[in-house]
Amino acid sequence: MNQLRKNIMRRVYYAFVLRRLKHPLVSHSIVLMLSLFMFTRVVSVPDVWRNMMEIKVGEVLGFLTGALINTDFMTWSLLTLMSVTLISMFWKTLREHNESLYTDEGSWALR
Repeated sequence: MNQLRKNIMRRVYYAFVLRRLKHPLVSHSIVLMLSLFMFTRVVSVPDVWRNMMEIKVGEVLGFLTGALINTDFMTWSLLTLMSVTLISMFWKTLREHNESLYTDEGSWALR
């Protein structure tokens, strides 16, 4: 009986974890962290920061524009992936919040 109980509870925990991992915020966060990790492998962030600190404040926009224009395809791809992921995460979170306001679980907010 005890073994049967352990097997059932293991499946319940497994289903619970899978359900939590299916949430869009979790999947977006994983994609964002992986792309940020890859970005730090492709771009030397301390060197970019050091070079940016050596220019005048009014020239920062020109520096960033020049850095983005002269970068390679992988950097552009990772920046695009991070931007799209952040926009999608914001959009889905906002939509989920708005939906919860108009359902029974969020009806207290409308009173």
